[in-house]
Amino acid sequence: MCLAPKAQKIFIDLAFDSIDAPGRRSRAHTGGRCRDWQWAIPRSQNPFFFPLLLLLSLFSYCDSLSRKWCLIAKNSTLLQSRGASSKAWLAFHSSLSTSAMGVVALESFEPALTPSLDHRDSHHSDQEIPSIDLLPFFEPDSSPGIAAGRERIIQEIARACEEWGFFQVVNHGLDCDLITQSLRASKDFFDLSMEEKMKVRPPPGTCPVPMGFCHNSGIDGLVERKEHLFFFAEDGSPTKSPDSFSKYNVWPGKPQNFCSIVRERLIVEGQKTAIFLLSLISRSLGLPDNFLYEHYKEKMNALIMLFYPVSDIPEDIGLHKHQDGNILSVVAQNETEGLQVLKDDKWITVKPRTGSLVVNVGDIVQVWSNDRYKSVQHRVINNDQNVRYSFAFSCVPGVSTLVAPLPQFTSEIQQAPRYREFQYGEYMMYRFENKKIVSKNSEEITIKYYSTAEE
Repeated sequence: MCLAPKAQKIFIDLAFDSIDAPGRRSRAHTGGRCRDWQWAIPRSQNPFFFPLLLLLSLFSYCDSLSRKWCLIAKNSTLLQSRGASSKAWLAFHSSLSTSAMGVVALESFEPALTPSLDHRDSHHSDQEIPSIDLLPFFEPDSSPGIAAGRERIIQEIARACEEWGFFQVVNHGLDCDLITQSLRASKDFFDLSMEEKMKVRPPPGTCPVPMGFCHNSGIDGLVERKEHLFFFAEDGSPTKSPDSFSKYNVWPGKPQNFCSIVRERLIVEGQKTAIFLLSLISRSLGLPDNFLYEHYKEKMNALIMLFYPVSDIPEDIGLHKHQDGNILSVVAQNETEGLQVLKDDKWITVKPRTGSLVVNVGDIVQVWSNDRYKSVQHRVINNDQNVRYSFAFSCVPGVSTLVAPLPQFTSEIQQAPRYREFQYGEYMMYRFENKKIVSKNSEEITIKYYSTAEE
């Protein structure tokens, strides 16, 4: 059992009580600190201060060790409860001292064990992201009032992208049975032993980007408590061209139905849905339906499937706060809460709804629209009751794509571009470097790196 932080407060209170002027008991505490410093006597004249300070330091050191070993025990219990074999169990312990894929030795880097949150992370709101029904787009053009209904939806999408960067859609066209089957196939894969899952990744040094199975991503020295599978799929085909990044895909042999569901159906149908949703966003910007999708000729669209374990650690981070570096993300999730969106310095929990999809615009749409649409920070908090499964299909430009604000939002309306032109491949590699536990980047690189305001 980890040491309770209340004991630390007792020592802090004792230490500061010992330096209060005699008889002066009217001071106020704020986080265990004394505000009325003018009533404190010099510490050098107080025989109790330094012994108590030494005792507090020893207590903090012991508490740090206790928390570290508590978290290691929880991670160990998690692996055991998921049916890991003895070899996988050994692999888990040996992984604590490896540096593969940028992971440092966790024994010597304690912050990686206990992700911390910034001050905003304790602020929550009961607001919800906008929910939009797309049914009118699947009804006959001759239906009464259909044109007005569709235009109303386009305006709702525009408002959601400007104010939130996120929205939820129902009646979106993606088969709900396929969503359910894909989430079940995802669960079946992540239920496999660690040894079996580690087979689903390219040989070291053969792939320029992280592909297949991963369980040790993170940022700023903090390991995220999640697992994921990553695949590229360009235009719905896993073998579009010899230069396709999808040639690096490694597909699981288990469960047996995984490829028939995910590779043959989900990637194809998921991409169609993402293209449809991107056409609505294009239209909401006043552009032709297919403008944004055709604007990036080279495509590296991708699918990621994720597993977030149960955690009894308060606000345990499954996925750190970030903005998506792509064009568009389309997310399906099971009934477990966890996804949160940052708005007005408050975290908004996205309520899972059966059959719905969560849509968010990425950094590239923010640049193209010259900041009219926002790519906003979001994160995933591991649930304390249930595991969470999700998958996301992303529209991603090719590495040679040049990205800059569109003239429709700059020169044509006499607005200065807020971003300089850049090659997407450069930004993508910065993003992958961000996700390493030990990064070569001196700081996390976001789309602000290309902002003209920084020049």
